[in-house]
Amino acid sequence: DNDNDNDNDNDETSIASFCLHPIGDGRMNCDADGRKESKSLYNLQFVCSWGPIWPVRSWQSFVNFSYNLLEREELPYIPEQAGNANNINRWIRSGSDVQSAYVKRYLLERRKTTLVYSLTRCNEGRDDEGTFLAVNKKEPGVHYAKAQMHQTSDTLLVRNVAIVEEILGGTVTGGGGGRTAVLPPPQNRIAPREWDWDEVRRRNCYGVKPTVLGRSWDDDGRPIDRPLPTPVVVIGMPKTGTTTIDSFFRGAGFNTSHWWCGGGSWNRSIAQMYPQGYCGKCIADAVLAGRPPLASCGGYDVWAQMDVTLPQDGLCHMPQVEYLQQIHDEAPHATFVMNTRNVTKWVRSMHGWSQFEERFVKCGTATRLNRTDEKSLETYFLNHVKMARNFVKRNPSHALVEVDIEDPAAGCIMSELFGVDSKFWTQQNKSPNKNPNKA
Repeated sequence: DNDNDNDNDNDETSIASFCLHPIGDGRMNCDADGRKESKSLYNLQFVCSWGPIWPVRSWQSFVNFSYNLLEREELPYIPEQAGNANNINRWIRSGSDVQSAYVKRYLLERRKTTLVYSLTRCNEGRDDEGTFLAVNKKEPGVHYAKAQMHQTSDTLLVRNVAIVEEILGGTVTGGGGGRTAVLPPPQNRIAPREWDWDEVRRRNCYGVKPTVLGRSWDDDGRPIDRPLPTPVVVIGMPKTGTTTIDSFFRGAGFNTSHWWCGGGSWNRSIAQMYPQGYCGKCIADAVLAGRPPLASCGGYDVWAQMDVTLPQDGLCHMPQVEYLQQIHDEAPHATFVMNTRNVTKWVRSMHGWSQFEERFVKCGTATRLNRTDEKSLETYFLNHVKMARNFVKRNPSHALVEVDIEDPAAGCIMSELFGVDSKFWTQQNKSPNKNPNKA
């Protein structure tokens, strides 16, 4: 009886469930001569898909555990060293929503076991099906293309105490109608261990599958042609991690631009004399002159931020809103990065950083925004994301990577997709910059 289970129970001997379907000879004990028939019980961290019986409280504990994973949008990856990890992690990456993955994660993380039994004769690989307590469903399914092993006329459930005695290897005693099976102690073949779950999350991008439109996927749920190609054009809004993205690629040796394409570092006096140094101004001039916008403005590997909204200087250009088609015409295989964040936090950031929202409205011809109330800004932000998705659906030669820059998995995702060491992903511009002259 394991009904006193709870979410914080890490008892190494705690049994989560009992499996009605026997295990094969690969997990049983045999004598050295291989002649002894095993009728043994085992405690294993084994996922029983064929007839598991859970005590109510154990099942509730598992349900709560799974709900907590889902609530924080974490997928149930398991350590690579754990049994069946290759299959389970591959199923998760491919988008398969299978209960067995959650059960395995629960057993490992909570250090639980499944009570299983074996009726296999050593070295013969033969199961005596007549003594099974239960079998898998009889119809063809994932594991069996045909129902050849399950043509019995009725379900193989316990129908008499003799079968229980045989399986448990004990005797039945008691009086007055009461019967008690004397169980042999189960064998702990593999003792539950502690795992570094933070490392598991890091290695699997915290269970987050990257959102990449316009690309085919392999069996592991990753884009086939990774690392994704350059040029990388960041098309999200300002105040969504553009400095972090620029630092990420620059640290790895990519030739990057971040709103300034005039060479060297931005300097106000130089910018006043040479406004074409702003990427947005340069791209706009190139488009108006019929020149390729990217090649004309430096031909960078990565364009971390193209826009400039300085209405006091007559500079209002949003290439990611105005000139996406022209960028596509020049670079039809460019990788687009849609950098996002919580929209409410983005609005708050816009209000607090150099009067960005006021500058956006004054640059309304370029930004296509005419109001600064919170609802209008939120709608504007979300509509821009939808626009980018629709653009790539119409032009699937591009990959569109959507990355939430506030997600702890963001660096891992970008590293996976672009082949850049995740150590270069560090949050930049954490504190407000009140300089109204900086783009």
